[in-house]
Amino acid sequence: MQQILPGISCRTTRLKGCLHLLAIGALFGLSVPLSRLASDIEAHPVGLALWVNILVGVMCLFLTLCRRRLPIIHGRLLRFVILWGLLGVVGGDVLLFWIVPHLPASTVAIILVCEGFIVYGCLLVRGRAQSGRKNLTGLAIGMLGMLMLIGYGESLAAAGDPIWILLALSVPAVYAAEDLLICGSMPEGADFLALTGYSAFAGSLMLLPIAWYLDDFIALHWIPSQLEIAIMCIAASSALGTFLMVQLMVGMGAVYGSQTGYTITAAGIAWSILLLGEHVTVGTLLALFMLFVGLLFVEPQTKRITEQRGPCS
Repeated sequence: MQQILPGISCRTTRLKGCLHLLAIGALFGLSVPLSRLASDIEAHPVGLALWVNILVGVMCLFLTLCRRRLPIIHGRLLRFVILWGLLGVVGGDVLLFWIVPHLPASTVAIILVCEGFIVYGCLLVRGRAQSGRKNLTGLAIGMLGMLMLIGYGESLAAAGDPIWILLALSVPAVYAAEDLLICGSMPEGADFLALTGYSAFAGSLMLLPIAWYLDDFIALHWIPSQLEIAIMCIAASSALGTFLMVQLMVGMGAVYGSQTGYTITAAGIAWSILLLGEHVTVGTLLALFMLFVGLLFVEPQTKRITEQRGPCS
């Protein structure tokens, strides 16, 4: 009996980790098609990013207060959340809301996979990743998959101009910079969920003068319309996804946390088909398959690095 119980416990732990991954993928993957819906209704990227992050900040800090993990703000923490807000909110979220009206949501979800390759490339340049044959092969396969996505598929006809796919690469580039900031500069012992809320508020404060200058404010109504529902769902999925990510990283470690990119992309494509009625071509699926294969080659080394450097989503 003593020999059976450890095996059962191990399988239960793996099952719990897999369910966490699926839930995180479903929540974060939902944000791309919802962003497309919100942008189609009200094409104000700064205004959309402002409202989404105000709500994300409220939800994350409320969950943090319920867990009694709210950290005290000090100089280093303040600098960190300002930089995080600048990259994640002013950079990544505004770019995402600006680009999604011009591309199929499923294509955007696939492009976001490139975040892993960009992180690896930056670590390689900085000497924090090994340039072994396996890793370089994975990087080459991933680049080939990206070229296939740019050059083939009916999705380009829907996009109107292939230049939007090239511009969309700026989104995973900014998110990759955000990952590197979190891995390298996150204050030790601080709660990740609380920092997410702080950074959302910091980014929102930076967006306020930009929204005023561009006249990009969006007036929300007390009686929710399709726009209000989309904004609330984006914020709720981001906050709950972050909460589950924290639980996964604490309970299962960085190895499981690094696999979220696969489930987020797969869920993003599935949600795009269900909510927007999009059709994914065979060429696009082949490009996605090559990107996933490339990540399988390069990810093990980056996982060891993140485990050595501390928490990283």
